[in-house]
Amino acid sequence: MDKYFVDIPENYTLNTEIITKSEYGSHKIKISDLYNENLKEKIITNLDIENATDKRQYYGAIVKGYELPSTTQTDIGWKILYADKNNIYLIADNYIEKENLPNSTTEQEVSTTNKPNDGTNAKAAYFNNILVDYTGSERIKDKKLKKLNDKYFYKTENGKEIENFASTDNNMKSVAYMMDITAWNSKFKDTNNKAEYAIGGPTIEMLIKSYNQKYKVNYQMKVQNSIGYEISKDGGKNWGTFYSEMLSIKDDLYVISSIKDANAMWLASPSNYSASAVMAISCGGAVIYNGYANTNTGFRPVIALKSDVKLQENIDGSYSIK
Repeated sequence: MDKYFVDIPENYTLNTEIITKSEYGSHKIKISDLYNENLKEKIITNLDIENATDKRQYYGAIVKGYELPSTTQTDIGWKILYADKNNIYLIADNYIEKENLPNSTTEQEVSTTNKPNDGTNAKAAYFNNILVDYTGSERIKDKKLKKLNDKYFYKTENGKEIENFASTDNNMKSVAYMMDITAWNSKFKDTNNKAEYAIGGPTIEMLIKSYNQKYKVNYQMKVQNSIGYEISKDGGKNWGTFYSEMLSIKDDLYVISSIKDANAMWLASPSNYSASAVMAISCGGAVIYNGYANTNTGFRPVIALKSDVKLQENIDGSYSIK
């Protein structure tokens, strides 16, 4: 829109009038005139995204209007990562600053003085300091959170869903911190009460489902034991804990190729490589494992919007929270 109009206000409405650039005649046009007549089609819900055949119009779209607590000073923005029958999930468009990493909490949900260690890159951090505060998978109690790592926590036997694996390993203690909504809500749950919860990053299941839907590929993941996940790039023929060039480095929804702030993104899932390995996405698009003490990996929080939250499409292709 900036290509054709001048002085576009940030918080415009359908009744806002804007003026075309002089080379286009300096015409005054109302925002509503740029929309088609069926304005209801510009309002979307999680179910609209979930049921859409082509996810490219949604996954990666910028979302405006998500207001963080005043104590969280950051310039990160938000993009649509994924949607299911319950929520639209937003992901931070960059790694968060070290000062915005939340302190860990106790079993009684009381904040401690511990937070992740500072890493070597500008926004990298690792888990050593917080491990003492988490017992492992036992700290992840909410079923909705556990379903984000569905293949780890649940299996089906005789048509019934039952509990699957549990762990006290350090990689699961790291994941428990990333899934600690008491901690992450304190920094990233919005002041307008549009979010259901915040977590420290996407799970491997969430990320791969999003990528599969957007790019029509058949990447898979599985869990064979309590240590963690394996992945497949060829529809389940071969499995491993590391695959290079798995995700496109041209799509920063999934991969931040610059190593200025961090070399990789933590995922909220344990890796089957070892009891110390947490899953991550590298700057080169690889799905990898990093030890919980890896010093060059950063966090990109994920927000689950409430199920009744709607998004208004803007004429520049972004969305605003209703």
